This record gives sequence, structure tokens and C-alpha cells, in this order.
Amino acid sequence: MRHLFGAVLLALANVASAQDCQRVVLEPYTATSPVFAAAMAAQRAGRHAEAMGAMETLLDAGGDPPPQAVLYALGRLNEAAGRPLDAIARYDQASRSELADEVLFRKGMVLLSIGDIQGARAAFAGISVASPDWLEARLALADALVREGRAVAARTVLRDLFRDDLGPADLTRARVAAAFAAAAAQDMAAARSLAQAAFLFAPDQASAAAATKAATSLGFAPTEVDRVVRLLFLCSDLASLRKDKRLSALDPGLPFAVQGRWQEVVRKDLLAASRYLEDAALKAQDPTLTAFALYSLGVVLAASGQDEAATQRFDQAVKAQPEGPFAPLAIMGHARGLMRSGNPDGATDSLARILTSYPESGLEAKARWEIALAAMMAGRHETALARLDDAVARLDAGRGLLFGLAEKVRYFRAFVLYQLGRKEEAVAEARRVARGYPHSYFAVLAASRLAQWTGELPGLGVALPAYGPPLPGLTVCPDAMGGLTLWRLGYVTEGLDLLKARARMGLLSEEGITVLAALLTRGRPGRSAMQAREYLRGLPTNETTTLFEASYSRPF
Repeated sequence: MRHLFGAVLLALANVASAQDCQRVVLEPYTATSPVFAAAMAAQRAGRHAEAMGAMETLLDAGGDPPPQAVLYALGRLNEAAGRPLDAIARYDQASRSELADEVLFRKGMVLLSIGDIQGARAAFAGISVASPDWLEARLALADALVREGRAVAARTVLRDLFRDDLGPADLTRARVAAAFAAAAAQDMAAARSLAQAAFLFAPDQASAAAATKAATSLGFAPTEVDRVVRLLFLCSDLASLRKDKRLSALDPGLPFAVQGRWQEVVRKDLLAASRYLEDAALKAQDPTLTAFALYSLGVVLAASGQDEAATQRFDQAVKAQPEGPFAPLAIMGHARGLMRSGNPDGATDSLARILTSYPESGLEAKARWEIALAAMMAGRHETALARLDDAVARLDAGRGLLFGLAEKVRYFRAFVLYQLGRKEEAVAEARRVARGYPHSYFAVLAASRLAQWTGELPGLGVALPAYGPPLPGLTVCPDAMGGLTLWRLGYVTEGLDLLKARARMGLLSEEGITVLAALLTRGRPGRSAMQAREYLRGLPTNETTTLFEASYSRPF
């Protein structure tokens, strides 16, 4: 409920009037304020007192940078100078600004460093879902609760975090934190399962090393079989594994599992892959390897169009290791097989198991979406709408442009509303999705729906004014001001992360997303600037033509 209430407040705060926006030159404050530039130079040289004196001068003068930005920078300077209490005081003064989330996070970390766990916990609890520090804050909050001896409360915080659509690296970190919290709560079975999942599904070496360190400290060091299974799951180093003569000594099923993955991924021979994986499941002695082989066999059979056989193997994978890391993945595969077989009710029952029995799997966001899809397939549009609303509450906190799973869910919500006869709401929803046209798949679908429902078409033939040098800077509204302020203060990565986090939560308008794209392309050669392409929306204007040119490579 708290998550939903916060999303409502963010949505209301996201409505900016024209007078709230301003024209801003996209230059760092070091380029526009000599005093600020001098302060930063002094700070880099370790002359903290001189740097803070210059900042105090800026604070007294007002202007550029604005006072709230200077207060935040003073907090950072005091942190660097080893003056935590002064840093906290400055952060408190900067708390009523567009940097509120960043202020709370920095304050919480400082409070933790001086042993004020209760104060840190309060600061972390106030950070919004639209902050790039949301994950860090939840992890720090859970850690603070464990330190206070409240491991059960820590697990509650982390389980709420698992409801979000986390990326692989973030999911690994959440699993590590949940393993420590479970161990502190004396739930060693859950701690072992979470530590193992953190390692097996770690997407890169850095994440795997962190997971290994954590698991070892808990007494659950990854086994050699685990190490091979992780490589097989990631399809990594398969050629070397095929030549490894030690595998059969580790587990007689490993050579067959390796051959199965090789046939599936490299040779694309699904029949041969299924035979090897069947043998791997029969010969394996390690229960994790057995579950992995059966799960992989189910995936191969499903890809071969053998849904009935696939669902049987997925069931066997769950039974082989019910509390293991592959059980929730197998349940998801089982549900999808049932949907393809025309059994949406059975699929819904399977997916509900993920929500109730595997709250720390990290699959809840996907399961909620699949439940909605099953309801749509069954023609139960009221049920589908309820599930889509559940998903939206976690994915979308504003009225801005849409990205990722939020865009997908909003598109299908428009479709369901139309099926229920709520046409005005459906059209409004589709229009919001279509704002991403023509850069997004679901925006194109939404534009097609609007053409079907209302006759509306995107304005591809809009005539631009005669091309000329655009006005200096860009229009910046409150939705993007916090990220831009951090960028101008010199905290470039943090500023970009804030803008990206707000975009993911539907909190950036067309003007805001243009600011993000402009900052990403700034000073970059053409090919590097293409990383901004995913954030371009709408059609080019006189103001944004250069952004489009930088983000799309020229054909000559």
C-alpha cells in the first residue's frame, strides 16, 4: 500500500505547468560560475577549508548555482573532509529540493558511518521508488535492521524489493542481502538457497565473486558442480567444458549436461540436446544438477513444440529440488506450456505458486504479467485488468513517457479497457503509450490501435520551421531538474542515473527525456552517442535535430 501511495504522490508531482519550466544551458557549473570552479579545484587539491569558504560565498550571493544545489555540494564537501555532523546539517538544509532523494541517501550513509543505525534507517525509508538509490536504500535499510536485531523486518523489506523487475546484477545483490537476513533469522535453509541462487545466476565475474564471498562467509561456499552449472546456465565457455576430463569425476551427469547445452546452443540440434539432457538428469547425483538438467530439457522440448513433454520435465525439475534455485524458473516454464496448450486456468495456478511460495525468486513482476496474459487468453478481462493494475503500481509512478515492462503493461491495459467498453480510458492509455512513436515497438502498436479506434495517426508529415541554429540550451522542467543539477555540479554519473531512473518509472516528459538524450550525446563521437538512441522519443524538431543526428549513425 505504501508503495502505491508513493506512486500516486509521484504522479501528482509529475504534472508541471509551463511556468515551472525554464531554459537552461547544458554546461557544468564550473563553466558558468568562476567561484564554483575555484571551489571544486580547491577540493580536488585537498584544500577543503578553502573549497567550503568559496561555497559559503556562493550561498550568500545566491544565483548560479542555486542555493539548494550549493547546500548539497557543501554536504558532499563536508563528507570528503571527514566532518559527518556538518555534512548532515547541510543535507538537512538541502532536503526540500529536487535533490531530496539523493540528500536522504547521502545522509543515511553518513549516519551509518557514525553508528546511528536508527537515524540511517529513517533516512533510507524516506527514499522514493523513482530514485536510482532505491535499491541501495532498500539494501542499506535491511542491513540496518539486521544490525538492530530485527532480521524478520529486514526480510520483509527485501521481499518487497523482490517484487520489482530487477536486472540480473541487482537481483544478485538482493539475493546476497536476503541470504544474510535469512541467516540472521536462523532460517538456514532459505539462506543456503538464496546464496546458491545468487552465485548460479550472477551475470558477470564481479557479481559471481561477490556472491561467492558472501556464500562462503555463511558456510555455503559454491561447489565445483555449482561452478560448472553456472557456466552452463550462462552458456559460457562451453568449448572448454567439452574438453574437461575432470567433469565425470565431479558428477557423472556433468559431461552429458555439457553436451546437451552444446547441442542446443552451438549446434542448434534440439533432438540431440534433449537426448543428452535426458541422460544428464538420469545420471546426475547432485540435486542442483538434476534440477538444472530437467529444467533445460523442458526448455528444449518447449522450443521443439512438445509442450506436454516439456511441462512434465518442468514438474520433475521442481520435485527434484523444491527449494532449489531452478524451481521457480521451472514453474514459469510449466505455466507457459499450459498457456500454449490452451489451459490458462492451469497456467494461473502455476504462476500463483511463484507469488506465494517463492517470494524471493525475483520473478514476481514477470509472474504478475503472465497471470494477466492468461486472463486475457481466457477472456476474463476484469481479472486481467486487476492483475495489470497490480503490475502498473510497481512499474509506473508518473504520467510521462514509458519504457520497458511498464510500456508493455500499459499497452495491454489499453486493450483490456477497450474490450470492457471503457473506450475513453482505453484511448487515453493508448495515447500515452503512443507518445514513444516511432521509436518503440509497443508505441507503434498503440498508434495502430488508435488508428483503428479513433482514426488518429501520428503526425509524420509535420512541417518543421526553417532549419537554423537552435536557441541556447534546452527547456528543462521540474521532472529533469534534479538530474541536471547533479550533472552540472560535477556528479555526472549520478545525474544521468537519476534521469534514467525517473524515465524507467514514467516520470520524464518529452522535454525531460530530451535533456537526458542531450547529456548522453554531449561531447561524444557519433558511434558513442548512439547509446542515447533508446531515450529518443517523438519526431525531431528544430531543437532536437542534432540529437537525432548524433544518436543515429549516418548512412555515408
